[in-house]
Amino acid sequence: MRIVGEIKELQPNLVIGFGLYDSSTGTLLFESFQADVAESKWPKLKVGINAIRTPLPVSLLNSGTYRVHLCCALHQMHWLVAPGAGPAVSFELVVDQSESPYSGFQKRGLIVPTLQWETVK
Repeated sequence: MRIVGEIKELQPNLVIGFGLYDSSTGTLLFESFQADVAESKWPKLKVGINAIRTPLPVSLLNSGTYRVHLCCALHQMHWLVAPGAGPAVSFELVVDQSESPYSGFQKRGLIVPTLQWETVK
């Protein structure tokens, strides 16, 4: 996911991110913001044009259509672009990644992580 935009006045509590929605139900799967990690790991923002990015965890998602909505806020003050109301892009995902001989059917659920199982004594 790549977000590009212009910051006219830099605020220390500015958070920029997105919400990922299942298009068929409108269910919010998760939100992510550039400030979700330790402050030392935040992308450096500046006045002017900024580009930030993060990978989408598509390996967790089931086949389907999804929407990504931009959202940003002044943290704990107010939304600049409210969740679900900002610009959005949609994409369709077809899952065919399992190495299992039983992978020819679609699993139930919005997320379908491939977990490693083991025998315990």
